[in-house]
Amino acid sequence: ELLVDAIYLSALVTFQMDSLCIVGHVQCSAGWHESHGGNLKSRVLSLLWYFFSYGTVSHFLISSGRFLGLDAKAHPSVVRGLTDSYMNKVDEDQDGQVSLAEFLRMRLIEENLVEEEIIDEIIQNFAALDKDESGFLSREDMKSGSLE
Repeated sequence: ELLVDAIYLSALVTFQMDSLCIVGHVQCSAGWHESHGGNLKSRVLSLLWYFFSYGTVSHFLISSGRFLGLDAKAHPSVVRGLTDSYMNKVDEDQDGQVSLAEFLRMRLIEENLVEEEIIDEIIQNFAALDKDESGFLSREDMKSGSLE
């Protein structure tokens, strides 16, 4: 019986199951009530009820989310074509061409995968390392020293 009490009390704390405080003189964390105890059978049944009901509800919510396309993995939308306005928006250096870097930057921001400020910091870091301003990091850049 002590083992069941220990498991029950740890489940109360871990899962915040204050609605079934059936161990004698347990004050719920919200202070709404104090239990007056129960027998071993009622404690075991309440534990089983909580584990099965939480498991069932959790499984339902996860399955529903996946069915509705609310998967935790990022699935960015696909750009099917380019318009003049989109080209002007994406082409940051206004050279009439969208580079892979420009396209990637815009897509990451559009899909809310990375904040614009973070991308700008990464680009600034690259520019600071690119000592000869070639647009590439080379061994010469590496030889000319690191950031200070």
